[in-house]
Amino acid sequence: MNEKKWLGRGKDLTDQQKRNFENGRNENLSYVTGVSDQGYPFAPSPSYNPSERTKGDIHGVVLHTTEGWDGGIQTLVKPSREASAHYGVERDGTIIQMVNEKDIAWHAGSSVNIWSVGIEVAGFTKRPDNFSHGGKIQTGKVFIEDIGFSDAQIKSLAKLVAEITKRYNIPVDRKHIFGHAHTGSCGSQPKATRSNPLLNEQKGGDSCHYDMGETFQWDKFISLVKRYRYGTNPIWYAGIGGLVYWFLRKK
Repeated sequence: MNEKKWLGRGKDLTDQQKRNFENGRNENLSYVTGVSDQGYPFAPSPSYNPSERTKGDIHGVVLHTTEGWDGGIQTLVKPSREASAHYGVERDGTIIQMVNEKDIAWHAGSSVNIWSVGIEVAGFTKRPDNFSHGGKIQTGKVFIEDIGFSDAQIKSLAKLVAEITKRYNIPVDRKHIFGHAHTGSCGSQPKATRSNPLLNEQKGGDSCHYDMGETFQWDKFISLVKRYRYGTNPIWYAGIGGLVYWFLRKK
């Protein structure tokens, strides 16, 4: 698996690391039973709340890293895990869906789950500098240099987020696309509310997750999402999209 790093971040993978990601993807694909409502390979997780969410109910997208060599499907399909996400994105860009978007996945705390779509990204979060082994990633009990994400993976993720935001008239900005670290509820932090994630915080959820990490290039990722959603005139169309979103919320 020869790959291009997104924006040059991370170290080149070793042959063993390449095999780890490939094996993880193949294992996850073995759980696929059909096609989801959104048209993706579907590996259903039992951990979700049935619902009938529509455009007026979904207001944000939360990104997670799996802290592992795969998109999390083989873990999140287990009833004992009692967690899920709507999607998992593998290192090579393969997307597998676990929960239909109309239903509520268990990924970021109940108050955020209700109004968001959760996406797990295969890979590891670079540890914050104020942690032990800061600047490295942890694989099991081993700390290694940051391997970042692949170009194919980030492009696939950005296309998916663009589709979701278009489907639900969600503005493409940091108030509506954010990481697990910004969901609140860590220690004395308040919970994130709709259109108000805790962007200044570095850890979120009851377990104080720090994904997508301090070095994730959010501005460039948001620009990529806009490019896929709006095409050649992202600034003009993004402005129109924001006005439409505001108008619909006022109705």
